[in-house]
Amino acid sequence: MERVEIKNYVAPFVGMSFFWVYLRYQSYFGLLYPLDSPTGTSPAFSVLLVVLLVLCAFSIAFRTRIEKIFLTQRFSVVLLSAMASGGAAMALAADSGLLGAWALWASLPLVAAGFVAGYLGWATYFCYRFGPSDIVVLAASYLASLVFFTQWVPYLVAVFVPLGVGVSWFFAQPPRGSAVASRISSLKEVTPFVVLFIAFLLSGSILRGIVDSGSSDVDGPLFRWPLSVVVSAIVLFGCWISVRRMKEKRMGLKSGEALWMQRAIDSMALKGWAALALMFFAAVFAGLIEGSYHLSGHIVVVARSMLDWLLWVVLCNLVSAKRLSPVLVFSACSILTNTVSWMLSYWLLPRLLTVEVGGRLPTSDVLVLLAAFALLALIILVFGVVASKRQAADALSLSTAEASLVRPCVSEKMAAAFKLTSREAEVASLFAQGHSMKKVASLLFISMSTAQSHIKSAYRKLDVHSKDELIDKLSEWQSGSE
Repeated sequence: MERVEIKNYVAPFVGMSFFWVYLRYQSYFGLLYPLDSPTGTSPAFSVLLVVLLVLCAFSIAFRTRIEKIFLTQRFSVVLLSAMASGGAAMALAADSGLLGAWALWASLPLVAAGFVAGYLGWATYFCYRFGPSDIVVLAASYLASLVFFTQWVPYLVAVFVPLGVGVSWFFAQPPRGSAVASRISSLKEVTPFVVLFIAFLLSGSILRGIVDSGSSDVDGPLFRWPLSVVVSAIVLFGCWISVRRMKEKRMGLKSGEALWMQRAIDSMALKGWAALALMFFAAVFAGLIEGSYHLSGHIVVVARSMLDWLLWVVLCNLVSAKRLSPVLVFSACSILTNTVSWMLSYWLLPRLLTVEVGGRLPTSDVLVLLAAFALLALIILVFGVVASKRQAADALSLSTAEASLVRPCVSEKMAAAFKLTSREAEVASLFAQGHSMKKVASLLFISMSTAQSHIKSAYRKLDVHSKDELIDKLSEWQSGSE
């Protein structure tokens, strides 16, 4: 494998595999700062949430400067990540009694700063180069984080997770230059699609908190982890199939390719959201009927967690297509969303609800759950209407753009002028329209060698030496004949 391939795929895969551990609360922050301690409720996690909110506001205020640092100072994220690893070690040492309580509190800003730096560093990296292949990298890394780290993160892994995020980012450094100056530093371009998606995630966090509070942990480790692996594997396979189809369909588009790709990724995200939302609501409905969330509660949590991954895809696509500031968008729409989500699911809701032993929900909690369920149903309705209208408008604009494209082909007049045979004209036309030689041979029912012989002869007669020159030649003739 060439060095450029390692930078483009391996380093992001490894770095994001570590990064996803951050976003699974039970895996990382729950280990460092557990909500419950032997002496009662521990306020450490609550303080962590406040620190994250402060850092989020700081990132929004100094977004341009932070993005410039990411693009020019390669060691910045590594340094902050190393500090976070040190903070994780301090928190674990304090929990084990090796250090005093001061170490726990001192670790909070270190861990939070490393988390935000890794979060925004990788967001900047993907937004500056986002494409279909990166969707597969994100999905594969999420699956790898489950397979290699699981939900029981060992102490050694917990210490090295931040450093792994930073070092991998160092080797997958975003493009250099002053591109940050041309970025739109405003949230006005954030679409209703994204806003409603975030509203659904936050509302889903309310349901997740209720369900997780009312579910038993007896079957959790034996059920949630393999279910997460299976769902992630299915998502990865679906992404791989979708990306292959995208690459096949965009072949032959001489212009408007970026717009087409953005719409195709949005469409894929909408389908993924619909599938995960269906899984989410099916589990909630099953729990309501059963009156217990021993198993269905874990399905709810798995589906909701996968939606965090999908939000990354949606935001990367939006920022890349509209040239927005990745630091601004991910601070306001992703870090803030996750922090509020954790606050709802793991801190606020468990304290508001009184759950009976064994996972049975009291009547009052059922009413709260039904109210949240109605809220989510309303969001889905509005979300669906807005998304459908947008898809219809995009489809109309895209079909108009595609209709205006002149697909290169060899006319009879051109074939006669350059003395091309009918078969040479057919091969040249299909090849110029984006089909591979193998596909051309299949369409014309000829052998691969015969197709190659025809295209070589056509190149010689047309006096061209590459596919791009062939397309330009055919387009010039078509333009001249109109």
